[in-house]
Amino acid sequence: MTVINVHGTLIASYLRRGHERRGEIEPFPHGDNRFGKPLRDDLGLVVLGKRLDRQTLVAAYSSHLRMWSKAAPEA
Repeated sequence: MTVINVHGTLIASYLRRGHERRGEIEPFPHGDNRFGKPLRDDLGLVVLGKRLDRQTLVAAYSSHLRMWSKAAPEA
């Protein structure tokens, strides 16, 4: 996951919830309109990650299966 480097409080929030810095900062995609027009030149994307234990993975997978197994609405 990436977070804009100038959002210190958001990064701190993710760190408190068990995410870790991966030691990488990716360049911000300046010039790509999908990400808006940045007002600063010093933006970068901090790479964060989180190790998930077996119980968390099983719960996430089960939730994913329930969501996708619901019948699609009739057209």
